[in-house]
Amino acid sequence: GDRTMSNARYNLFPSKPSFHAYRSDDYNINVSGQHRIVRFNAVAHNEGNHWSDTTDLFTAPVNGVYQFNATVRINNQNSGTYMILKMYKNPTFSGDQITAGTAIKGMYSISTNMGSYNTRQLSLTIKLSANDTVCVSAYSQGDTSWGIDNNSQFSGHLVT
Repeated sequence: GDRTMSNARYNLFPSKPSFHAYRSDDYNINVSGQHRIVRFNAVAHNEGNHWSDTTDLFTAPVNGVYQFNATVRINNQNSGTYMILKMYKNPTFSGDQITAGTAIKGMYSISTNMGSYNTRQLSLTIKLSANDTVCVSAYSQGDTSWGIDNNSQFSGHLVT
């Protein structure tokens, strides 16, 4: 039959976890041969507070399907080197170096372009369990004088 609603207010669209973090300035990494967490030092929004601007990790609050997007601009990449951008699930660290965790399959971008304004992008839909964490990493092979530009960002949200 027909469904009717009383005069009570209902929240038909409850808030879903989402975040958008970005760089507000450039920073140098200057390390070769290590997967390094990409640090985002500003937050546009953080619905549900599941993004940590201290650890640069998103922590899934519930089991579900999540969508993540990252754009990272590399500066000062030298010729003869390459850069890899990845997303990691449940990483562990020694300082900013990722020492363990799961590099999410198929979620990497590689570049042999040199110079600045080298922009790499990742987009991913993944199933996570509650308390799984996700981050963005950058890796340089053979270059020790590179950095992350202030036009870099990382965002994500619960889909279902």
